[in-house]
Amino acid sequence: MTRHKVILALFAPIWFLAALLAFLIYPQPVSISLFQHEFHLSLCFILIAELLIGYGLGIGHGLSLVAQSKQKEQRSAEWQAQDVKLVAEVKSDREKQLEAKIATLESALKQALKKV
Repeated sequence: MTRHKVILALFAPIWFLAALLAFLIYPQPVSISLFQHEFHLSLCFILIAELLIGYGLGIGHGLSLVAQSKQKEQRSAEWQAQDVKLVAEVKSDREKQLEAKIATLESALKQALKKV
């Protein structure tokens, strides 16, 4: 189980008990004016709504952090693949340079042996 699931499993019953306690402590209705309409809601409902909104925002933030970390890991893997490819190209270029030097030295040696 991941750390996030453990935290959720631990705090979900606590949130449920907090909502139940809020319902028992604050059953009185409250008048709210919203967009020129008046609503009569229980104070408990407002507290639970705030709790759920906060929970949703927290989950959204956590998911965005997970997505960012996955993007960073993917970018890092791409960079590592490019580094490996670059190292192979540099090694290949060095081998080509050495082969060219060997060929030059062999031809110079052949010419020197022909003169002798």
